Amino acid sequence: REQETYLDEFNGERTRRTKSVGMRQNKTYEVVDDDGKKTGDTKTVYVSKLIFPFPEKVVRAAAHFLFGGKMSVSGDENDSALEEFRTVWEKDLKMQSVLKRLARTCMTETKAALLFYPQPVRDGQETKGLKLRVQLLSSENGEFYPHFDDYGDMDGFVRRYEVLNLDGRTIKKAVIYTSDFITYLVNESGSWEHEGGEKNRFGKIPVVYVEQD
Repeated sequence: REQETYLDEFNGERTRRTKSVGMRQNKTYEVVDDDGKKTGDTKTVYVSKLIFPFPEKVVRAAAHFLFGGKMSVSGDENDSALEEFRTVWEKDLKMQSVLKRLARTCMTETKAALLFYPQPVRDGQETKGLKLRVQLLSSENGEFYPHFDDYGDMDGFVRRYEVLNLDGRTIKKAVIYTSDFITYLVNESGSWEHEGGEKNRFGKIPVVYVEQD
């Protein structure tokens, strides 16, 4: 799935479909006189290629209908654990804004994902603990592919992106997530090599993946 193709169409390019406005060709005719005889001259009729930003309006309205209201986090027991979750969800992660961006990205590019990860909290050189962070995955920050088992459950997720090393060269990196393990790969010279791995602290693939036709 070429996400960039749909993003370009959202931003005003009209060439994805054969009947798109941007694919309309100018027409050239031979000029005839009043007696119906060809004069040898030609005339070009330039077709209109007016582009209206209807996709932007549709996405704005749909995303607002989904996540425009005030977010409410509730549970069976209103205890300290729920209050801690509410603080992390609403204030630390700002999930209402994140979910709205997730919806807009999916409607624009036809797929998107949220990647949750632990970030160390440091006091100087000492690590004081971990805090939960979330990143929106889109075409702007690399490629990503889910894998589903025979029952439709996600059993793997791959993210691939590029970084610059210290000497300015572009290095390709990839991360493979399963419920048990996270594997890191690097490609510096044309082939992928194992860079390391770690146990998945979550016990689940820490990804929310959404897509649409």
